[in-house]
Amino acid sequence: MNFQDCIDFVLKNPNGFTATTEGDQPHVRPLTVWQADGTGIYFFLPNFKQVYRQLRENPKIEIAFHQPGTPTDLVTLPELGTVPGIGTLLRITGRFEFLEDTDTRERLFEIHPWLKQLGDGTDNPMIAILRIAEGEFSFWTLENNFQSNPAPKISFP
Repeated sequence: MNFQDCIDFVLKNPNGFTATTEGDQPHVRPLTVWQADGTGIYFFLPNFKQVYRQLRENPKIEIAFHQPGTPTDLVTLPELGTVPGIGTLLRITGRFEFLEDTDTRERLFEIHPWLKQLGDGTDNPMIAILRIAEGEFSFWTLENNFQSNPAPKISFP
């Protein structure tokens, strides 16, 4: 496994789930990838939302992306025999960077032009762009859940 495998997975399954905290209460919510490449994994969200404030206060992130299995995906495990597979989970751990540069904003609005229409038609100051540029990832499957040698955590970039 390498970082390109991680990139390919999030582009195919762009909706991830992460948790932030407000005091001692966790809040889980989806975040959608709009770009992923060798420079990192990119997200956007409105800067007036609580999640934005919570991530500004604590930019540490762990986000999980799931690719479901199908009813015909069978897995043979020494501990259980043959069982239905449940798919693959990608977990990414890192730290969000908040990007303000014009080039990245222009790329976002080229891909999602409706976002700038919510602003002044050329930009939307309510949209924040976040990136995970470094960290680690691992792929979890039912097979490596029961093995004594679990999925390795792989650092990136």
